[in-house]
Amino acid sequence: MQTLSKHKLRGMKTTKYQLKIKGLKTPSGTISLIALKELSEILIESSEKALRLIVEGTSTRKGQIPTWLRESLNFNVTGIKEGSTILEIEAPQLVNTAQEKIAQLDLWNIIPNPKDTALTVWGRSYKDAINEKYESELLDRGLLNSFITFKKFIDRHAESIELNSRTDKIISKVGLSVKQLSKVEKLTIATPEPKVVMLSGLFNIIEHLTSRFTLNLENGEKIQGDFDKSVLDPEEMRKYWGSRVTLRGLADFKPNGKIRYIRTGLIKRFEEKEELFNTYLAEPNSRLFIEEIKQKFQRHSPLQDVWNKWPGNESIEEILSQLD
Repeated sequence: MQTLSKHKLRGMKTTKYQLKIKGLKTPSGTISLIALKELSEILIESSEKALRLIVEGTSTRKGQIPTWLRESLNFNVTGIKEGSTILEIEAPQLVNTAQEKIAQLDLWNIIPNPKDTALTVWGRSYKDAINEKYESELLDRGLLNSFITFKKFIDRHAESIELNSRTDKIISKVGLSVKQLSKVEKLTIATPEPKVVMLSGLFNIIEHLTSRFTLNLENGEKIQGDFDKSVLDPEEMRKYWGSRVTLRGLADFKPNGKIRYIRTGLIKRFEEKEELFNTYLAEPNSRLFIEEIKQKFQRHSPLQDVWNKWPGNESIEEILSQLD
């Protein structure tokens, strides 16, 4: 984890956390540098994806990490204690690092509190994952994959991890164990990979976010997205405001197979021949499909199709007559 300078710490509002690592091979109150490096990288990457998803709409973006995000992830290790091995951590509150960003948010009305930290945002998403909320807006495949990397750390170095805070109510004895992370794995398998789709709907630009829009589908579904400003001029996009359009873009999905976000580089006015793009088929959810098949077999046995239809007391002559 990066360390904030004394100058940076002065006047900055932070929240304190304890990261308890159980079952390390080193004595209580110690941790190897290799294990510390791995855990730091996993926690920072996972927190980055959770915060990106809320602020930018998707957990994975190409290019350099923006300054506001880098500063939000600048966790400070202030001490190591016994009781297994406990790392004392301070995380900057978003009011210091991303106030302008969160003030503009209206993404699904999920707006972080200025007192939240990147770990608060991470905790909300992680709790949705271990509670197997397939409809959650706080999850996409990239973020779920980052949660699973904690399992790899546990397999190599420890028995479990617990994150706790006395002041951050979201982070209250949040546990990461093989059992909990196995639930995350099932959710990840059910979540479709991002793929390119064509969609038509009512186009509304989010006024204070120059490349962000909402696409209202004919069935009432609203999909958030953004367009590539290196390809499409934001001023040109304004002419589509309130109009029906057809767009092509890379869609991210929720675990239930519904689109949660779309990034596009092609938007055009809707034409009648494009009516088939007014809706889309949700990606099949393997878990739900298997459950549905199991329920059908429990309710209906194939033997029921022939039960009482098999020859009974009929004479052989009667049976043969049916074959003529």
